[in-house]
Amino acid sequence: MYCKRCGREIKTNAKFCPACGSPVGQTVSGGGNSNTNKKSSSFKKFGIIGGLCVLVIVNLVVIGKVVLKGKTAESVAEKAYRAEVEGDIDTYYKLLAPPYVDYMAGDYGWYSDDEEFKDDLLDNYLSDEQDKAIAACGPDYKVKKVTSYEYQDGSDDSWKDNCEWQMIRDYDYDEDDIKDVKIINVRVRVSGSEGSTTLTATEVCVKLKNKWYVQRGIDI
Repeated sequence: MYCKRCGREIKTNAKFCPACGSPVGQTVSGGGNSNTNKKSSSFKKFGIIGGLCVLVIVNLVVIGKVVLKGKTAESVAEKAYRAEVEGDIDTYYKLLAPPYVDYMAGDYGWYSDDEEFKDDLLDNYLSDEQDKAIAACGPDYKVKKVTSYEYQDGSDDSWKDNCEWQMIRDYDYDEDDIKDVKIINVRVRVSGSEGSTTLTATEVCVKLKNKWYVQRGIDI
């Protein structure tokens, strides 16, 4: 006879298992069931642990996408051009590089304050993109899809040096603050009651510390 709890062989007339102390009433003939139960329990434990690991990995992937969203030049360029087409000046303004905003609307800027600068951007720049969408799709147009890809000019990075030089020369950037520069081509698919169209734009993005921004006023 074998103990059902620990699998230890015990005498037929024994009242308790000498190994674990379980009553003889909990014993069964043969030891196969004990081993099977142990294996089944182990498989269940591994299954639960494996399932939890999968859930953790999935959550980390989702969280990673959320955290990284807005931290690439492409995502910033897409968000900026979408805001331009939709006329969302507040969103667009937040994506502009701080040194550029300070140069244009700071204490010694071209504009008296942020609101004056935002009004000018909306009236003379964002409105152009809205007019294109209205002309092709009607006033009820909606942005359906935004895609982007990085501009490449062969293997020559002189364009990047040129962009950095303009930021330093024209907008008082500190050279050490500029970590990277990318030129992103963006496409926006727009549809409305009168049709649909694809609008395109090229956004210059600058990386300051570990964050990307849009930089205006650069000749590519």
